[in-house]
Amino acid sequence: MAATQQNLTNAGTAGYARRNVSFTSDGFDPSRGLAGGVHATSETARNLYAEQAVSSQTSQKGFFDTFTQSANGVSQVLGLNDVSGSTGIQGALKNLFQSFSKLLQGGSDPVSQQKVVEKAREFATTISQTADFLQEGAAMAQSRIHATVDQVNSLVRGIQEWNAQLNADGQRDPTAEAQVYAGIESLSKLVPISVQKTPNGGLTILMNGEVPLLQGLQQFPLSVSYGAPATNAAFPDAAAQIHILDSTGTDISSSIRSGELGGLLDYSNRFLPTLLGSGDQQGDLNRLAQGIADSVNSALGGASSLFQYNGSPTDVARSLEVNPSYMAADLGAAITGNPDVANGLSNIVAGANQIDGQSYSQFLVALSSRSSADLNHASNGLDLQTKLLAQAQTFRENVQGASVEQAAVELLQYQRAFEAAAKVIGVIDQLTQTALNIVS
Repeated sequence: MAATQQNLTNAGTAGYARRNVSFTSDGFDPSRGLAGGVHATSETARNLYAEQAVSSQTSQKGFFDTFTQSANGVSQVLGLNDVSGSTGIQGALKNLFQSFSKLLQGGSDPVSQQKVVEKAREFATTISQTADFLQEGAAMAQSRIHATVDQVNSLVRGIQEWNAQLNADGQRDPTAEAQVYAGIESLSKLVPISVQKTPNGGLTILMNGEVPLLQGLQQFPLSVSYGAPATNAAFPDAAAQIHILDSTGTDISSSIRSGELGGLLDYSNRFLPTLLGSGDQQGDLNRLAQGIADSVNSALGGASSLFQYNGSPTDVARSLEVNPSYMAADLGAAITGNPDVANGLSNIVAGANQIDGQSYSQFLVALSSRSSADLNHASNGLDLQTKLLAQAQTFRENVQGASVEQAAVELLQYQRAFEAAAKVIGVIDQLTQTALNIVS
């Protein structure tokens, strides 16, 4: 009755596993002092396989969920969802190239010259704002990484306290155990873990099946560090990347491929560097900005450059701007000094200047396609893992979940059993009384 009442009370408690009661008959042999009777034992229905299945799917969902959240807005600033190519960087580049084409048709027209300067400023502003947005996203992701690592350590510390309590008194309070396993599920959302049970009911937690987070009473906390590019790196001035260290100070970032922490690291250390750069790559957004700026400035010639940017290769996109002192009159003077300026700008549109064998327009399309593929992969992965997690949770519930309906049925069964036992005892009492009356 106590076990059933406990199941009934905790049917909606996160992390609670049903208590099953089993009955065994005691030996009956009065000559040997065996009085008979029934012995009841209560055991948890918790199934570590079902728990691990939920943990695994929770980690996978956490990865895609966090990556998708972090990348929220990237599609818009890159214009990935605009098939017409009229917004974002694609729209700004298209407008700039159209102004070059119109300049070729009427190079001496002041209006066409002014349009070139205006569209150049629009392109520079668009690409620098995009880079700023992505950089802000990187800072937010890194801040969340710090918070996530702190949360991981805090959750493991709570489980460590459970192990300490078991070592101290050996008591396994089902409600306290439910809180521990709810914490394990929260932990699995953050990092990929596997859980092993010790003989006394304590828990050992490994990340990725190899990095210890908790063994017995000893916790192995994670920490965060930043690694600047080496001085001999291809781009030593690139921003530092964030790393996760185990308790020995070993960098384990590359091995964290699921959980919210994995999603944040993937976004911060892999996805964003393809656009903004790192120690070993300039970043496609910087390559595009520098390529176009240098090509246009070279075609214009003259004493004053139209575009200007920071000298750091991995900061070109963020710092790109039109020279504040450059006016339409400067473009007119450049054309007067070199009548081939309009042809030079038109050749840029035609693809005379390239990156990786692609025209600037083709390179931007390829950049957008790669980014779009990453975002679609995360979105599709999130949909799939949401369904798989729901299946795993249903399986676990069927195996070990406590049900109000089931508990009510058990209570009814016990009530009927008590009533039947009471009737048997009543009949025995009547028979005994009758026998005594006959004797007397």
